Amino acid sequence: MLEKFIENLKTYQSDSIIQETALAYLVHNYPQLDDIINAGKLFNQIDNSGNGKITKEELYNGLKNKIKSDTLKEDIEQIFFNLDSDNNGFIEYEEFIRAAIDKEVFLKDNILKFAFRYFDKDDSGEISYNEIEEVFKGSITKGDVEENLKKIIKEVDTNGDGLIDFGEFCDVMRLLLKNKKDDENDF
Repeated sequence: MLEKFIENLKTYQSDSIIQETALAYLVHNYPQLDDIINAGKLFNQIDNSGNGKITKEELYNGLKNKIKSDTLKEDIEQIFFNLDSDNNGFIEYEEFIRAAIDKEVFLKDNILKFAFRYFDKDDSGEISYNEIEEVFKGSITKGDVEENLKKIIKEVDTNGDGLIDFGEFCDVMRLLLKNKKDDENDF
């Protein structure tokens, strides 16, 4: 399982802010899943300082005796490149968990519906600009808030009606798994 977590960390990509937010929501709301529990245990073993953040040094020291790899330092650089998007020199707990777990577990219809309802505040069956704004208010920098919110809808709204329906939402979430499987088949 450790090798799978490390591989997931090395290959993690999020092309969509809505994917990232939905994953964060699901990780937060399904803490009982084995992958989440085990990834959390690994994180806590690595986080020597106990501050909820892992440095490159902590990650290296935490993994060097657990896995055999001639490329561990390069792997850690790749992991930080993938996960430390704010370049603060740390990987936070939730970032680590989101990246380490097997995303396939979240692609079941009932779990996708649960995530969709998080965004669909009025339970209309569609996610509107206002609902996206409500979810992301405060997390998008001031300057281009409207432009960023429109970009979020545009990247998911494949039929161009300005709304995100459940099918469009599922399509973007399933890309997480599709891209991962394509990457694994490249080897």
